[in-house]
Amino acid sequence: MQLMATPGSDERAAAPPAGVITIPGHSGVVKDILCIGVNPAFQTTLHFESFKPGRVNRAFKKTHSIGGKGQNVAIAIQQLGRADKICVLQFTGGTTGKYIRDALAEKHISQFNVPVQKPTRTCTTVLDYASNSTTELIEPSGHVSPTEYAQFQDTATTILATGAVRGMALCGTFPSGVDGALYDFLVAHKPAMTKDGGKCVLLLDAYRGVDVTLSSGRVDILKINGEESCALMQVPSTSPIREVGVKILARYPIAAAAITNGPSSAFLFIRNAEGTAVTVHEYQIPSLETVLAQSDAADTIASSEFIETPATDVPALSTALDRASISAPPPAAAAVAAVSTDSLSADACSSPAPVRPTRAQRPPRSPNAPRAGKSPLRLNTDSTRAAALRESSAALPSPIGPDLPRPPLPVLSTNGPLTPPTPPTRTQLVLNPLGAGDTCSGVTLAAYLESGDLVDAFRCGLAAASASCLMTESTSHYERGAMDAVYAMIEVAAPTSHPL
Repeated sequence: MQLMATPGSDERAAAPPAGVITIPGHSGVVKDILCIGVNPAFQTTLHFESFKPGRVNRAFKKTHSIGGKGQNVAIAIQQLGRADKICVLQFTGGTTGKYIRDALAEKHISQFNVPVQKPTRTCTTVLDYASNSTTELIEPSGHVSPTEYAQFQDTATTILATGAVRGMALCGTFPSGVDGALYDFLVAHKPAMTKDGGKCVLLLDAYRGVDVTLSSGRVDILKINGEESCALMQVPSTSPIREVGVKILARYPIAAAAITNGPSSAFLFIRNAEGTAVTVHEYQIPSLETVLAQSDAADTIASSEFIETPATDVPALSTALDRASISAPPPAAAAVAAVSTDSLSADACSSPAPVRPTRAQRPPRSPNAPRAGKSPLRLNTDSTRAAALRESSAALPSPIGPDLPRPPLPVLSTNGPLTPPTPPTRTQLVLNPLGAGDTCSGVTLAAYLESGDLVDAFRCGLAAASASCLMTESTSHYERGAMDAVYAMIEVAAPTSHPL
């Protein structure tokens, strides 16, 4: 039998100084922003030179990280330099749950952990380099008992009753034993006013099982992507986002809806004070290649962030990130980058996922080549990547076991004729858009609480999400320099008004 830990028993937070707010039974500190992450995951990725179903397959590499939307939202805010503003409420259990707690503690993120008897789920990604395909193995979530569910509710109400929470983020799906009724419960306990007399802002990043939640009148911002917005409204996935967003505000009494659409235009819909019309803001997101070409980063990017693909295999930019991509270290000395093209949702990134790439140095740029809008950012240099990896969850030991050794590759020699020349190639940027949507949610909420300007806050969120795609080692991480560069190049069209 697996023993249940006492609440907060292994959290690393030190005794809080005078003036901070804690709650009984937890070592976490109540902060301005409460991130609700009810369905965290321990994410494992296995890399195979060739994966054959029904056979014994040996991976040459294993990586691991945190999964879960609420957890990624918190990390995105921490990356903004606001770790002192956030706390996370989550279910965790077993060694995988401890891994998640340790990873968040390493980032100085305050936590309120409700222990569950079942271990936190593990999700496994299988990368097949030979076929350039990805298989997702989603483990069922452990069942949350009624006692554990009630403890989560009690912890949430105690946190919210302090009046210290200025922002709430409800994110993601539900584990077994939990459904949309939990979100309904949480929005019902949203503080009418904070202790300093302000308003508590609630952002919802979910679309399944949330009809009652959205109808409550207590959700301020709905942040979802274009595909999710169409599913929510039960309209064809090809429906124009501008029309779908207006319909969402016509159906639900929410203040605003922020809808991303991969590399295509994002939209922000804001209800007017009278509730009779909605103002629509459209955001044009620059491609990351354009951002890099017009900044000093074009000369300093590490070579591992660029790959070469056969010229005929490069997908069109317009289909860029309807699919997620994951880059991985090479299986051979000549270095190969694997990029998935599965159907995982990707938000806000602005460059296409390459197909069966090989790494290559970026071609040198002429010193006389024109460059507009210089910015002093240095993206993904070796030192930057090392620093990001040190602070990322990937730097922590795996609760499952050590990384798998890479099998030796055969050395081939021949006295035969030279191999034919390789086909023409095109330089392509390696991206990892996983967690970009969560990054957008977190930064948008944090920026809005600071500025009160939702139009600009969503622009900040889009910029951070796009910049996070450059960090191939971990999700929801980004460089502020990259975020600033993308922000400067996002164009916001003149707003339009539509009656409700």
